[in-house]
Amino acid sequence: MRKRIEYIDVVETLAIFFVVCCHNKALLGQSVLATAILQFTTTVAVPLFFMANGALLISRPLDLKKHLTKTGMLVTAVFAWRLLTWFLVMPFDTKTYSQIGAVNLINYLLGGTTSAYIPVEDYWYMYRLIAIYLFCQLLNWPIIMIQKSSSI
Repeated sequence: MRKRIEYIDVVETLAIFFVVCCHNKALLGQSVLATAILQFTTTVAVPLFFMANGALLISRPLDLKKHLTKTGMLVTAVFAWRLLTWFLVMPFDTKTYSQIGAVNLINYLLGGTTSAYIPVEDYWYMYRLIAIYLFCQLLNWPIIMIQKSSSI
């Protein structure tokens, strides 16, 4: 088992707290201070998560097969969850399933929407996280090559 990186745990804990603050305005109240805290947390929370994920990805040696498998599992889970949401919400929509069509369903799975009842924003974080998973290793690849060439 790998040793935990404590400072990343602290960053993620702060990010979790800030996201909870963002999503629950009632915790903070209506004061000027509460508004300032909310402004701060909405600006900082998600970038902290992205930085922690990027730091963890870049700090590990690249195993391309394992990385692509894990990223594929994440993509599959997001698509399955969106599809489940679509099937549960669409009966309440004014459009019928036959009016939606395959193209709109694919658009929805890729981040678009086909229903006024399903906001696209529900999954925005997951699509950005998938992009980070894919591109972090591409950015890490030159660093790995430099390290390999300098160790020879």
